[in-house]
Amino acid sequence: MKSKFYYLAAIVVASLSSCVDPNASSGKSGSGGAGAFGPLIFFPLIILVFWLFFIRPQAKKAKQTKDFHQKLQKGDKIVTIAGIHGVIYKINDD
Repeated sequence: MKSKFYYLAAIVVASLSSCVDPNASSGKSGSGGAGAFGPLIFFPLIILVFWLFFIRPQAKKAKQTKDFHQKLQKGDKIVTIAGIHGVIYKINDD
């Protein structure tokens, strides 16, 4: 599933990099574009992509796990990651 995110991030970065004028920083462009500030737009975009595809989903999953642990009660039936079925008899506060 992560490979989809890497692929999408690579497409976004590649498509945006083709929009930058290579002569903009040297002043050879006669269009009067963004100048030297054109490439600086990539840093916020890269940060946004990392936040959307890596940080936000991980924080969301951590929150779901924390909520799941808090809602567990005595007598709940559970299945561990290893596939072991069990019933909760006691819950420690730690």
